[in-house]
Amino acid sequence: MCRVQVEEDLEPVEQELNILLQTDHPHIVKFYEAFLDHKYVHIVMELCPGADLNQIISKIKRFQEKDAATIV
Repeated sequence: MCRVQVEEDLEPVEQELNILLQTDHPHIVKFYEAFLDHKYVHIVMELCPGADLNQIISKIKRFQEKDAATIV
């Protein structure tokens, strides 16, 4: 989980969330909703089970372009 503290100016955050709302592609994680409290923006996104990218890369001894193509 990544936590980022909300600053006074929320405009850049709102712009980014609006971009995420408009994004609809099968290879991009789906953004559903965001909740703002006094300190954080909580983002609800599609569940992506499995290993994260760092775990996959750390298992590969020699990371080559074909490996990146397979992962992406």
